[in-house]
Amino acid sequence: DEFFADFTDVLAVAEGDVSEGGMQPNKATLTDIPCSTCGRPMLIRINNTGVFMGCSGYDTQDKCKNSRPLHPAWDVVSADADSDTAGQQEARNLLEVRRCPKCQTRMDSYLMDKTRKLHICGRQPECRHYEIEEGEFRLKGVSTDTIECDKCAEDMEIRVGPFGKYFKCLNPECTNTRKLLRDGTAAPPKKPPIPMPELRCEKHTDDTYVLRNGGAGVFLAASQFPRNREIRKPLVRELLPHADEVLRLHPELDYLLKGPAEDSEGN
Repeated sequence: DEFFADFTDVLAVAEGDVSEGGMQPNKATLTDIPCSTCGRPMLIRINNTGVFMGCSGYDTQDKCKNSRPLHPAWDVVSADADSDTAGQQEARNLLEVRRCPKCQTRMDSYLMDKTRKLHICGRQPECRHYEIEEGEFRLKGVSTDTIECDKCAEDMEIRVGPFGKYFKCLNPECTNTRKLLRDGTAAPPKKPPIPMPELRCEKHTDDTYVLRNGGAGVFLAASQFPRNREIRKPLVRELLPHADEVLRLHPELDYLLKGPAEDSEGN
């Protein structure tokens, strides 16, 4: 009771006016950078994964969902920098301080794309000043900024999520993503699951299994995931009718298909 009494007082102060100790509202900053989808001006926004640019048309009737990631400047080097130069540039980015010409506050710097850096006043949203620096840049430790989507042939762009960097398709109708490996390259395209309509799920009897291959090995999963959450290990005899498709998509599973379908006790 004592904790919640104190917490209620703190919450009341946080909900009050900023001049009286209240929380700073998370307001977006309007820019003159046009949206690549609808042409409306983009907004500088902040969420739980960091700073990004979102279309000002998000709150309109047609709801434009276009957004662009903003990568911190400490992760950015010149496009022609080698490994030694990149290290020197990283150190220089951390030491150099860019000041806002309006309020002299330190500015936060981000990479917009290959040719533009965005510098934002650190007092956002009180001071809404920003600057754009042009040049040729790239992300440190990444072999390429864009790759071709293996599903729709559109470009895939590097994004930052809760678990780090990954590639996301720019086609709004495509949800394809690919991991960014430690060597700076994109992970191989995800292989489609193999339908096994003859195998009914044990818990969800109106559903059937599909064969998937994950980090922990091959397994059977409900075809209607995530509505039906059910997995189990496959039996060799269940794989044999689909041997050709299994070998085509997962040649590394050849050893399973060559194994005995049952042991000496009939299991």
